[in-house]
Amino acid sequence: MLRPGGVVLIADEKTADTFTAPAHEMDRMYYGFSIFTCLPAAMTVRPTAATGTVMRADTMRRLGSEAGFRSVERLDEPELDFLRFYLLTP
Repeated sequence: MLRPGGVVLIADEKTADTFTAPAHEMDRMYYGFSIFTCLPAAMTVRPTAATGTVMRADTMRRLGSEAGFRSVERLDEPELDFLRFYLLTP
């Protein structure tokens, strides 16, 4: 769906790089929201990766690669409290 030379910019909730228990308070809120809202919504369309919320960088890279993107880069700028950005290039 991209035009030649196009890129994809994804904004996702900013979570810890890896899961740890007990999770940070914000991570717990995102997981709760994911279970009751994002995941059920994602599963209404088939096929689905059934990921919901809390897309960590390794998952984003895997999904981007499976979708045919050559590069999936986590952007550290702009530094925001609740969002993280990823740049996908074909």
